[in-house]
Amino acid sequence: MIVKPKYAHSSLSQSNFQRISKYILENYGINLTASKHDLLEFRLQKRLQILNIDTYEAYTRFLFSKEGIQTEPREMINEVSTNKTDFFRENQHFELLQKSILPNLAKEFLGKTVPIWSAGCSSGEEVYSLGITLENFKIRYPDFNYSILGTDISQSMIFRAQRAIYPIETVSPVSHTNLHRYFLKSLDTNKYLVRVKKKIRDKVHFDFLNLMDKEYRTPHIYPIIFCRNTLMYFNQETKMDILRKFHERLKTNGLLFISHTESLIKLDQRFKLIYPSVYQKTSSI
Repeated sequence: MIVKPKYAHSSLSQSNFQRISKYILENYGINLTASKHDLLEFRLQKRLQILNIDTYEAYTRFLFSKEGIQTEPREMINEVSTNKTDFFRENQHFELLQKSILPNLAKEFLGKTVPIWSAGCSSGEEVYSLGITLENFKIRYPDFNYSILGTDISQSMIFRAQRAIYPIETVSPVSHTNLHRYFLKSLDTNKYLVRVKKKIRDKVHFDFLNLMDKEYRTPHIYPIIFCRNTLMYFNQETKMDILRKFHERLKTNGLLFISHTESLIKLDQRFKLIYPSVYQKTSSI
């Protein structure tokens, strides 16, 4: 007989949904509309189970208690945030980097390290796709050097990204050549896992960053920022504020990569479209 968990008999009331979703919007910028009620309820189930809390009502009280508010929001956002990502997702961007953008950057940064930032990097697949692209470029330009910063709002995703260990099926978009060059198979033949090689891991750093922060304290001003499939989760006002802060962290003529399903039209005139879903910084604030 299957025993249902205690919280399966509970439901998230409309008032508690509104209270929690308002907190998430104000502190993390994620806009959970009324249509996301069931999604939020489902994703919070794990927190109720871990905390051994019977009801969503009791969970809400804990979340906003003096004790809970100190630690629970980050645990909650780990479950609530969307972490869908893949290796070489929207591969046209990586091909564009390789063929058209990196040759010019190599000349501009001659003898220097090219820093790149992947914002909203989730479990790291985008960051390591960038690393593979840059390493392949280094084969033709050995003096080229780079560093990549990956940031995310989810501490659990950052931990997974730092480990750089992935199920073998997730690297199916990676070519056979790149798999051989940049991944190691698990020595345990019962585990179908691969790990990104140290030569790339050593050039990558992951850190927590909330795009709702008043300013982005990143270590560099970047020629390239990736923020793909992330802006869609914010309302218009928040998107504009995020773009303003990206603008501050981009070099003159720096490039912002967003998803093919996103657009900056009518959002920020200080960026101009130069390639599909790639925008260039055009003026100072």
